[in-house]
Amino acid sequence: MKAMVLTGIRQMEMIDVPEPRIEKDNEALIKIKVIGVCGSDVHYYVDGKIGSQVVQYPYRVGHECSGIVEKIGSAVNRVKVGDLVAIDPAQWCGACDQCKIGRENTCRNRNRSQYLTD
Repeated sequence: MKAMVLTGIRQMEMIDVPEPRIEKDNEALIKIKVIGVCGSDVHYYVDGKIGSQVVQYPYRVGHECSGIVEKIGSAVNRVKVGDLVAIDPAQWCGACDQCKIGRENTCRNRNRSQYLTD
């Protein structure tokens, strides 16, 4: 399959990447239908970073997206094949002060992309 990646400051390239697959029982495979360009993507394209988060190239852009569930792992019970979904790529901890008051989007321990460094 194809993926658009940043390869440097103001440089992008369409590359071939392996087809994704379900590796864990709690995963779902989503066929992406729409991708948005957000402020983070613009910063990564123009500056290669946001604050202390620095891109490691090649970096896949387009984390704000939606699609259709194609496959699900055996432990997935909140979606089914064929469901339309909007994707929130952040993983919050559920234990920090922000998560406990319902502000998971500002989680202090949110997992970041594997393509960024501090």
